[in-house]
Amino acid sequence: MILSLPNKMIDRMLHGRTVYTARSSEKSTQLSAGDRVYFYDTDRTGLLTAEAKIAKLAFKTPDQVLEYGRSLFISQREFGEYLASAKGGTNDFLLVLELEEVTEYSRPVKCPFEVTVPGMYLTDEVAGEILRANR
Repeated sequence: MILSLPNKMIDRMLHGRTVYTARSSEKSTQLSAGDRVYFYDTDRTGLLTAEAKIAKLAFKTPDQVLEYGRSLFISQREFGEYLASAKGGTNDFLLVLELEEVTEYSRPVKCPFEVTVPGMYLTDEVAGEILRANR
């Protein structure tokens, strides 16, 4: 999975705030523990700057997500704003990824396409495009 985030949030994950959450329209995902996520830096458009391994994956309510405290990649205020910005109200559950092995690339990787806020799955086709762009 490629996650599209501002640099300040990627930096937080590199410094111990390793719980990522996002709205989910249903309680299912193609992701599982052991998969990797890649960070597309929205401030440095066109670059993948870091990656991490999914240690645990769950679907939780907003109150349960807040229990992660300072491990959550956004502040309580930012989380409240994120929930309030939901079109048509908030979902009863959010996807939660507990990450480990968060690693910044010494040389960012070119990404030949824009990754929007919902992110995108890293298919074989997408991986091939990224590899070709970095030759």
